[in-house]
Amino acid sequence: TVAEINDVLRNGGTDAPHVRPMRPFRAAEDFERLRSAVVAAEQKPCIFLATYGPGFWRRARATFSSGFFGTAGLDIVDNAGFETPEAAAAAAVDAGADVVVACSDDESYADMVPRLIAALRAAGSDALVIVAGYPKESVEALEKSGVDQFIHVKSDAGAILGDLLKRLGIGLEEGKAVKK
Repeated sequence: TVAEINDVLRNGGTDAPHVRPMRPFRAAEDFERLRSAVVAAEQKPCIFLATYGPGFWRRARATFSSGFFGTAGLDIVDNAGFETPEAAAAAAVDAGADVVVACSDDESYADMVPRLIAALRAAGSDALVIVAGYPKESVEALEKSGVDQFIHVKSDAGAILGDLLKRLGIGLEEGKAVKK
């Protein structure tokens, strides 16, 4: 601690505490490893942003989601917004989405997301569904409806992206990308 260092400096260096040096690392290493895995994959996963509801929230959350998934080098399909969750699901299926990210305001999610998931499944899509944000009052119900993950400012991006790649069949072994 600063106090311990101060004490050592004042008493001439006697009773110095044992200091264990930190291992140097670059903060970007984990994200570089994720990007390398995506580049090495046979097919780059497609992330589809299902934007719906109030313009401010859908754009804000779509922008956040683009940055979140972009750090792993994933292909992101954005759009201007949909009138219904069913229209968003149809567009996601047409795009060949591996992951569909619901981008709206918290209040719209309770109605929007179950309809989005139902439309995806009815169309034969097994895409993972992620909600941009963390609507506290709806989380449990949304998980029961089939939501796989929530992303928000408190998310551990590296852990979520690593798990997502594994679920999509892209893994890492000893720093190298492998197709599973």
